[in-house]
Amino acid sequence: MKRSNQRYHDRVAPIYDQVYERSPYWRVYRELTWRQIRRWLPRTAGAPVADLGCGTGEWGLRCLASGYAVTFVDLSEEMLSRARDRAEREAPRGTASFVRADVADLGAIATGTFALAIAQGDPLSFTEKPRRAVSEMRRILAPGGIAIASVDNRCAAYEHYLERGDLDGLKKLHRTGTTEWLARRADERFPTHAFLPSELRKLFEGSGFEVLDLAGKTALDLRRHAALLEDEAARRALLAIELECRREPAFLGRASHLEIVARAAEVK
Repeated sequence: MKRSNQRYHDRVAPIYDQVYERSPYWRVYRELTWRQIRRWLPRTAGAPVADLGCGTGEWGLRCLASGYAVTFVDLSEEMLSRARDRAEREAPRGTASFVRADVADLGAIATGTFALAIAQGDPLSFTEKPRRAVSEMRRILAPGGIAIASVDNRCAAYEHYLERGDLDGLKKLHRTGTTEWLARRADERFPTHAFLPSELRKLFEGSGFEVLDLAGKTALDLRRHAALLEDEAARRALLAIELECRREPAFLGRASHLEIVARAAEVK
């Protein structure tokens, strides 16, 4: 039987790319994401990369086109199908494989396989077992391998409950960090976890990682002011400010998402 998380992502898979491509906010968000990934790409040509919670394959496809061998992983078969179709069209000569799995259960993947593991699009927030998922990321990475992940920011989630006057929901979020994906259909709603910056850092450090970077994305509230991004000069100016602010501690609490980069520690 399909889980609610899988049902939701199976349904939205056909329109997923359209939603993110037509929004100026999400275009900037994706630009920031790729800038971060590109900084940490393996130096060895053909190195193995995992795209965890790959969706339609955006980041894995960019790595595939850059010459890396990519394993696409997603819980949704419909998302994987679209990632597979895109890989055949956009990088037909690339080395690609596809695994249907939750990020918290990567048993089909051998230990120490990858030089880079990407978990963008917040799969660590969407899994029911984020701690286990981070441990699995560490397991499948070779020593010294890099993990890059984005998650929902709990600080930003507080505003949702305040705006609605939902004190019970706010108290639950504050106590547990857990909220619910507000899908239109009741059978597609699933629990999600929003992280505090300190919690995210401790989670990775406690799972055998050295944290190399922790940033907000976006630190500026660009979603609310997305109309400004339609002007190219304004977009460049806002992007420059965003890049200067995103690692400042004061701005981490303002960001809609958090992005962490961590290195798998050497086994002693």
